[in-house]
Parts: sequence; C-alpha cells; structure tokens
Amino acid sequence: MVLDEAIQGMMKLQDLDVRLFIVSNQSCVNRGLISEDRAWELHGIIIKKLADAGIRIHDSRLCTHVDQDVCACRKPKPGMILDLCNQYGIAPEESIMIGDSETDMAAGKSAGCLACVMIGTGSEAGDAACGDLSAAADLIQKSYYAS
Repeated sequence: MVLDEAIQGMMKLQDLDVRLFIVSNQSCVNRGLISEDRAWELHGIIIKKLADAGIRIHDSRLCTHVDQDVCACRKPKPGMILDLCNQYGIAPEESIMIGDSETDMAAGKSAGCLACVMIGTGSEAGDAACGDLSAAADLIQKSYYAS
C-alpha cells in the first residue's frame, strides 16, 4: 500500500531528526470540485493518519489556485516552501524537497533546496529518482547524513 511505504519512508526521515512538511497544489478548490474547507478537512485526515502511525508533520501548506492564477504559491513556484522556511527559520539550502512531479522538483530548485528527490518515476527533473519514499529516505540518509 502506498501509504505504508510513505509511512516507512517518513519514519526513516524522522529518525534522522528532520522536520517534515507538506506542500500541496489543490486546484480542485478553484475549479469548484470541492470547497476549501473540504480540502483542508481531507488534508487533516491524512495528517491524522500519519500522526496515528507516529509521524509528525510539523506544518503544511495548500495552494488552491489554478495554473492561470497569478500567485507565488502554486508549484512550480517556491512560495509555499519559502513561507515554511521563513516561518521556521530553516535555510532552503539545507532542505531537501521530495516529490512525485516535475513541478515539485522545479519548486524545490526555485526555492534553493540542497537537493530535490523525485519518487515514483524515472523523470530526470530531480537530482535523484527513487521508486518510493522509503528508498528516497535511504538515499537521503546515505548521501546527506552519512557520518
């Protein structure tokens, strides 16, 4: 199950003492498919499922805009990442973006992240590609946290 693999990967990252954040494009709100309240409710359900598994998500951001909107937050723009970095005193150049789309990789690169790791695809958009979040966590530990 995808959630199980994601939880395993997040546990590995959490064991490295890194803070975990979520940044997510949710244009379904602006397209009228669901309300913003419902989008946040669903997001909260995911956060709770992760918490029940022992994963702490420190904070998150949702962008409800569509591609045509002029905003700084919709990935591939780096607004959500930079907002979280500013709020928590995190240097983007010490952060790693993990995502499953080219827009995730572009947002991480635009924010100045140390590395961008693509999961679930063989795309060349990231600095590295892994089959799932657990493999990404292994790569990050080996490449950035090795003693």
